Amino acid sequence: MSFKNLFKSLPLVNHSLAYNPSIDGLRGVAVLLVVIFHIWHEVFSFGYVGVDIFFVLSGFLITQIIYQKISRNAFSLKEFYRNRIRRIFPAVIITLLAVFSAGYLFMFNDELLNLGKHIKSSALFYENFRLIGEVGYWDKDASLKPLLHFWSLAIEEQFYIFWPFILIILFYAKNNFNIKISISLSLICVLLFILPFFLEINKFYHLLSRSYELAFGSLAFVLAKEYKKLRAYLHIYKKFIYIFFIIAILASINNTEYNAFKTLLISLASCALIISLNREKQSIVFANSPLVFLGLISFPLYLNHYAIISFCHILGIDISAWRGVLVLIICVFLAFLVYRFIELYARAQKSYVFAGILLAIMLAAGFGGKAVQKDKGKIVSQRSFINTLPFAWPKELKEYEQNAVIFKELLNTDPLAFIYTNKSDLGKKYTLILGDSHARDAFFNISASKESGHNLMLGIGDCPALMREYEMFPTCKIIVDKEYELLNKINIKELFIFNYMNDSRLKNPALYESKMREIFAFLSQQNYPVYFVIDVPTLPFFPSSCIGRSFGLFSRYESCKITREYYEQSVKIYKQIINSLAKEFPKINVIDPVNALCDEKFCYAFDGVKPLYGDNHHLNVEGGKRLFNELKKHIKDL
Repeated sequence: MSFKNLFKSLPLVNHSLAYNPSIDGLRGVAVLLVVIFHIWHEVFSFGYVGVDIFFVLSGFLITQIIYQKISRNAFSLKEFYRNRIRRIFPAVIITLLAVFSAGYLFMFNDELLNLGKHIKSSALFYENFRLIGEVGYWDKDASLKPLLHFWSLAIEEQFYIFWPFILIILFYAKNNFNIKISISLSLICVLLFILPFFLEINKFYHLLSRSYELAFGSLAFVLAKEYKKLRAYLHIYKKFIYIFFIIAILASINNTEYNAFKTLLISLASCALIISLNREKQSIVFANSPLVFLGLISFPLYLNHYAIISFCHILGIDISAWRGVLVLIICVFLAFLVYRFIELYARAQKSYVFAGILLAIMLAAGFGGKAVQKDKGKIVSQRSFINTLPFAWPKELKEYEQNAVIFKELLNTDPLAFIYTNKSDLGKKYTLILGDSHARDAFFNISASKESGHNLMLGIGDCPALMREYEMFPTCKIIVDKEYELLNKINIKELFIFNYMNDSRLKNPALYESKMREIFAFLSQQNYPVYFVIDVPTLPFFPSSCIGRSFGLFSRYESCKITREYYEQSVKIYKQIINSLAKEFPKINVIDPVNALCDEKFCYAFDGVKPLYGDNHHLNVEGGKRLFNELKKHIKDL
């Protein structure tokens, strides 16, 4: 059966919009970019921009829907949100149910409890805020979160809350979508783009840093609707627009962080293309059957693909080139089933009762996720077929955080900062631990073993301690300033520094060395002992893949180690820099704890009974004990 015949066989839905297959084709391009990025990210490193195209398309289409109703004096907020519910909720509910089922079958206890947290935030559409401070989009850890991609859906739903009101105000203020409306929307786009530069927010996940993309889509609709000459002009030069669109996509090759100006480029290119396609609805490039098909199933495809890929990573299944093709086929097939038998049915339902039922189910999913998150063994204890192994953080985490309230007030710290203490008394001498999440891991075991001492930890994820290099670490300025401030506000017995080390931090070894020299020189002037602890091995796999899951499946014990040679080679430049600085500044005690996890031949993620890591670079409690025992060999008072 051809794609064309396949479409004809599908039941029709009474769309409120004049159908434009080219827009669906562009949607197909967007979802294809995202999917191939997640499957073959090393080859298609630019594919994540498909989300930006989606944002612009969503702004365009939502404005088109609202405009059509307002122009007939028939717009109803109640009807608008009912339609959003029946359009979005069915596929989301199916995805959340499938992800929880897979999690129940194959996840370890701590993984399942953490999944409950993300089910809650995904069902209630604030997953983007949940992810802020938890994991970066490009972090390897991100692939272990089956609902990470819900961040973009959350932003769209948050946008839908306030955008109808803005359009209503603009429309009735000017009585029509004329040039004044265009100017107003343009100013809103500019404001939304500029605002995040003045705010200390996570620019990748935050609503305020992404709203301008949807607003650009809204502006594209107004321009396409009201300025026929502009449509015609862009249509004439459509080949140049296609080239501009391709260049905007390829500009993000090998990007590993949010770049506002590259995002702006793809947003502008998408706007120009959409306006052009609004004139040429049967574009040869975009209105072809395969792309239109992908566009039609784009929403369920977007929802299911990342969850499937994530569970492959969780289960330790390597996605090779050819396995990637199989994953793609499976994702497309499942998306088609959801579109054909669930989405089309839901869209045809006009009843508010039906929408109310969907809303109730979604709320139930959110509260169900919360129940799983807070579970005390009621759910997970029933899963006797799962090996329960300690990947979770120590139970004392909450207590240590509460103890640190006095220091939070003293420093007025970033709310995302790690600040913990086992004992709170400003009059005492403190063992101070600075660094990122690896410093946090070390703090737990130092505190557990030095019960009589006062221990304090300050830092934040992805920010090396005291590192004033804001080109390499642009979001770290606030917390680094607080670290230097803390050094002057407490009585320090000794200072420990633990920092994560990976290749991205050594993109510019000379710059890294110069900044580390500044830190070592500064610390050499202090009158207390300073210990710089070399980072533990980073694994090229996740240790959870080593352990048998449901029914003994997906176990790969032989992969739970790397060669010592591999590790030493991976940190060669890093160790050369640190050891050179140790000779230059002998007052700084540099400790290499590698023997805690490695022998002469191998470095281990699993000791045969218990895992030593929580993920590929964070030690769990058991691994932390080994690290601490190694530190005791070098530090007498430990």
